[in-house]
Amino acid sequence: MRRARAWLIAALVSGGLVVDVGLGIALSLDLSPSASARPGGGQSYRGSSSFGSSSRSSSSFGSSSRSSGSSSGFGSSSRSSSGFGSSSARSSSLFGSSPSSSSSRSSYSSGRSSSSYGDDNSGSYGGSSYGGSSYGGSSYDGSYGSRGRSSSARGYQVPRDRDVGVFGFFFVMMMAIPVAGVGYFWATNRVSWDSMSTPPEDPLFVPYSFEPPRPRAPSFAALRRADKNFSKIILEDFLYELYTRAVTARASREELALLAPYLSAAATDELRGRGGGRLVKAVDGVVVGSLRITHVKRGETHDRLRVEFESNYTETVPGPQHDGRLGFYAHEAWSLVRKRGVQSRDPASARAFNCPSCGAPVERSQHDACQHCGVRHGDSSFDWLVESITVKSEETRGPTLTGYAEEVGTHDPTLRDDALQRRLGELRQADPAFSEEGLFARVSLIYSELNAAWTSRDWDDAHPYLSDRLWLSMRYWIEAYRAQGLQNLMIAARVTRQQIAKIERDAFFDAITVRVWATAIDQTVHIESGAIVAGGETPREYSEYWTLIRSSTRAGEASDKKSCPNCAAPLAVNMTGNCSHCGVKVTGGEFDWVLSKIEQDESYAG
Repeated sequence: MRRARAWLIAALVSGGLVVDVGLGIALSLDLSPSASARPGGGQSYRGSSSFGSSSRSSSSFGSSSRSSGSSSGFGSSSRSSSGFGSSSARSSSLFGSSPSSSSSRSSYSSGRSSSSYGDDNSGSYGGSSYGGSSYGGSSYDGSYGSRGRSSSARGYQVPRDRDVGVFGFFFVMMMAIPVAGVGYFWATNRVSWDSMSTPPEDPLFVPYSFEPPRPRAPSFAALRRADKNFSKIILEDFLYELYTRAVTARASREELALLAPYLSAAATDELRGRGGGRLVKAVDGVVVGSLRITHVKRGETHDRLRVEFESNYTETVPGPQHDGRLGFYAHEAWSLVRKRGVQSRDPASARAFNCPSCGAPVERSQHDACQHCGVRHGDSSFDWLVESITVKSEETRGPTLTGYAEEVGTHDPTLRDDALQRRLGELRQADPAFSEEGLFARVSLIYSELNAAWTSRDWDDAHPYLSDRLWLSMRYWIEAYRAQGLQNLMIAARVTRQQIAKIERDAFFDAITVRVWATAIDQTVHIESGAIVAGGETPREYSEYWTLIRSSTRAGEASDKKSCPNCAAPLAVNMTGNCSHCGVKVTGGEFDWVLSKIEQDESYAG
């Protein structure tokens, strides 16, 4: 059915263009002086109709000038809630049903965002112009190459005794074949998207977005086939902890030497010489706001990764009378290498940062080699080694907490993994008690507890529902607001819709990514005066991609109860994520689903 519909669309598109081309040839082949011009004749085409009018001035051809980029908006003008209260004033109109957009971001340029579907003064395509010819606001005067409001074509007239001829016929056929192919490709690719908008009644006309697909996440399939213990979750935890330890230790040569098994000499030199070798007494407050594995490559002898970090940290620098403190925002790219064929270690070993060969602690007195097994450090034969570090930017600025930017992507189709249904079936087979309804109830509970703890600034209350890494990262923002005398409020926050986007399974963890749509009144207030410094009184719609993890050995329906999954006592944990009553760790996903990652629509790559 889909293929037949695709060919029908292709035939219609190609047929219309063939007629236009054939008419153009017929009107232009005979250029004899006897042909009489018709100045002012014909009808001026001014771009009045448009299918799929999108009123989104921010996303014409995929251009988005939002400055936040990551899920926490590190060091940039971002949502005031750092991932909790995003807004969207954009609408997802079909066939020109939405009159305008309040988004302040416009790509290329902007005209009026009217989309009247037939008004002779307005096109749609989101009110943005492309290449100087506006498709959404200023009318497309002078069609077919005519500059004013004069007629289309040049007015040449074909004598009745003349024929287009064989050349014209073959020219038309040469045009029809590639046009039909383009139409077929467009149709088959367009109908594969999953849209959250209500489809039109006629299934033939599917609204088409002119945004190119966002870059997809790199594939780990080859690594998983070769490494039965590979876990993306454990790898990301390892990278997060390695970055935090390395940046914190770079002020001390002795402390940095404890990471010698995981840092090459070049990487160590870069960390020590950062900022032109400026004198730093200590580094603390390291918060990784964004960690993205951008490249995965399998070579003949080694596997390689490229990882990009966005972070904030604070340096203590010596002064003439007293030490000073400088806050930094940094964007870095780390390249890692590992010998081909090496198997990943279990979670406990991967997080210990001991000798990757024998597991013994790294001694301060032995920087070049392990004193237990004798293996030299800086060798990628046993685990991932940081080969090089490139600092893309490092700026002396702290977090921006009162900036405002409209939401990007709230009404876009969900980016769903191609293998979702197959992996959902595998999960149900391994855990017959699993249900989407139970998972969604768990997500709603986490959302409620998360926003309550965020608004009240009692961040410990959210710890039982988050991984340690996410909880620590977001605690930084609570303290950053407090330090500036501000408080971010999420009022009347509630989930409106959920959809599973991706499932990953490995030897240690199951991970489910859920797209969460929600609404809330998002305000940042000055605590002392009570003045609203960002946000407003109107509820804001937004969506985010939430990734939850659970041990692969655990089965059973997700819980929506606020109690310890081990002892059933009221849920409360200490700083290490252990239950205050029975002492069992509950934040690692060993018992139930915990939130591990929050990603914004425009940054989620699948």
